[in-house]
Amino acid sequence: MKDSGVEWIGEIPEGWEVTKIKYIFSVIGGYAYNSDTFIQGTLNQVLRIGNVKNWRLSLDANPVYIS
Repeated sequence: MKDSGVEWIGEIPEGWEVTKIKYIFSVIGGYAYNSDTFIQGTLNQVLRIGNVKNWRLSLDANPVYIS
């Protein structure tokens, strides 16, 4: 483990780095996805407000994906 350099994050695994979400996600705002477009078997996860809890990102919280 190593210090993240961010007080509220604390320590992170040695091979990790801290970066802004905007550098690792495509942000598409302004509308909600129709649940009919959700599929399995892709890497394109939809990040929803339900994935943010207690100031932390939880990608395992009821994940949904699009093509």
